Amino acid sequence: MPVFSLEEVKALQVKNISQNNLKYFSEEPIFGYVIGGYTPPGTNTQTSSLTKISFSDETSSISSPLGAVRTNISAAFNNQYAYYNRGFPNANGCVLNRLDFSSGTASEYSSTSFLGASRFNLSAVSGNNYGWFAGGAIQPATWVVYSTIARVDFSTAVMSLPGVNLPPASAPAGTPTVAGRSRASVVSNATYGYFAGGSIANNPARTFTNLITRMDLSIETFNNPGKNVPTGRDSMIGVSAPLYGYYGGGADTAGPSATINSLLRMDFSSETITSMTSLPAVRGFASTNGLSNFSYGYFAGGESQDSPLTGHFLSTTQRIDFSNETVSNSFNLPIARGQFAAAQGGQSITFGVGRGSKSYGYFFGGSYIPPGLVPVTYYNTIIRLDFSNSAISIPSVTPNNNLPSSRAAIAAVSNNNYGYIGGGETPTLTCTITRLDFSNETLSNPAKNLPTPRHFLAATSSGSYGYFGGGYTPTVIATISRLDFSNEIVSNPGKNLPAARGGLSAVSSTSYGYFGGGGPGSSNTIQRIDFSNETFNLPGTDLRYRSTALSATSNNRYGYFGGGFGPVDLLPDQYLCTISRLDLSTETTNTLGAALPDMRGNSSTVTDGFYGYFGGSGIPPSIGSPSPMVPPNRFQCTIHRLDFSNETLSNSPVPLPQRRGYMAGLSNSN
Repeated sequence: MPVFSLEEVKALQVKNISQNNLKYFSEEPIFGYVIGGYTPPGTNTQTSSLTKISFSDETSSISSPLGAVRTNISAAFNNQYAYYNRGFPNANGCVLNRLDFSSGTASEYSSTSFLGASRFNLSAVSGNNYGWFAGGAIQPATWVVYSTIARVDFSTAVMSLPGVNLPPASAPAGTPTVAGRSRASVVSNATYGYFAGGSIANNPARTFTNLITRMDLSIETFNNPGKNVPTGRDSMIGVSAPLYGYYGGGADTAGPSATINSLLRMDFSSETITSMTSLPAVRGFASTNGLSNFSYGYFAGGESQDSPLTGHFLSTTQRIDFSNETVSNSFNLPIARGQFAAAQGGQSITFGVGRGSKSYGYFFGGSYIPPGLVPVTYYNTIIRLDFSNSAISIPSVTPNNNLPSSRAAIAAVSNNNYGYIGGGETPTLTCTITRLDFSNETLSNPAKNLPTPRHFLAATSSGSYGYFGGGYTPTVIATISRLDFSNEIVSNPGKNLPAARGGLSAVSSTSYGYFGGGGPGSSNTIQRIDFSNETFNLPGTDLRYRSTALSATSNNRYGYFGGGFGPVDLLPDQYLCTISRLDLSTETTNTLGAALPDMRGNSSTVTDGFYGYFGGSGIPPSIGSPSPMVPPNRFQCTIHRLDFSNETLSNSPVPLPQRRGYMAGLSNSN
């Protein structure tokens, strides 16, 4: 889990409290609840028991009772409350109940059914502002499933029907296709919820589907991405890590001994499904969304057979360690049970939008070109942005805290310990790589350089390597140079950009790097590197505008390409303020509704995971003044801040100490 100093914790807490932004602070949920369910001795026995689990020491204890028995229920939750339905077999099973995390007490919150029918076995997913209940079933003479979505507003606890439903699921041959599902399992990140499997057929046999349906939590749309679980299955337990979701156990037939020990992983960045090492024992029919914090996911309770009338209820909990994906036995529930709801809280229950908290952003070097184009000023100073208070400083005047030589049009990559600044012009082109030690903010040249001098290049990194791509030598090139973080060896692996580009920019997900835009001229093409095999292709997804000299920042949901120089509609090339957003999960793009407050190109970016900062700007002299759309003073010292939580832009309160562009930017890691 992330480690913070007390001062960093205090600063982030103050910032997020003042901005009512608690759900994005990287604190973990501190406890979980198991709500209701069936209990032994193997008969249809419902319980009003409420069990609280402490994540810090992995202990569980009986908490205040619910006031009435509840089973076949689901829960949506924020950091204060869990909302769950009344369940089976109540005549009004979709009445809303609420568990208050601060007091540990539960109550009936609304006496009105929020779906208009007595349904059970719904699935639930939680976002930042809303929770959603999906599908479910009733059981008159036959098993009937539904597709309806109901929404709870966390700020008001008001239920509504947004008018969107689960899309149809294809049933096996000879079985009617239905839109509804019950007991679909759920994993989610801050952007999407994924409903996997579930019962779909309108008959007592409850035919299962292997379909995964994706819900965009920000705009409430549903689609089937075409990446499904291997076979039809029901009642899996879903737990979510920041980068992956895991579906554990479940049932793959409707027979009396149907439960399985399968463990599947969904990669949120690519939406691919991978079979993992199995759970130690078969289980299913617990909760459609399990319990998790930043470090572990918990598969608690459940049944080892299909029917609660004959099933064997479990009290054991199996824990998956997100750091190495090993599974082991953890705590036991005080009472064995199945078909309950699970919720977690006490702090922020979302994983936020960043890849981990960062303390500082660094802007390196750069240059300033006056209106008369001479003399050009090159910088070797480093400008540090303190993310906790937006303060700007130059860390030290000692030589070891500056670049060994002044240079501009450079690119940078980083791992957890070091930042690497490569290439650029001094004004002659250079191949030098300079290393920043995050622990003491000193810089050095490790004498391991790019194979070819170049400037106006871009860079992206995986966990093991940094990739410097494209640029001008002075002719435009497609070359990729790879920096091995383990030994700092630089090489050209021979796998290059599909097209030569300079003045481009780059972002990355956990699986891919994306190089966007660039020249000569201006392009909107995205060129993608697959980190697993270092191959490049054109995914067919393009930026929404053509631009060179653009800049980019990203979180674990989206990449944002902003500004640059290019055409707009039928107008000539000009400075741009447009931002194009790349969805890292679906590789789709759109134009952000908000734009940079002013037109700019050759900015540099840093990010703390909560915000992206576009710092400074400049425009190549060869473009310059002929266009009437170029601002009179082409170089800027302002910093524009993009709030990832609502995608709005504002000016950071403190600007850069000088007007400059062509810098490199990177952020340190804790």
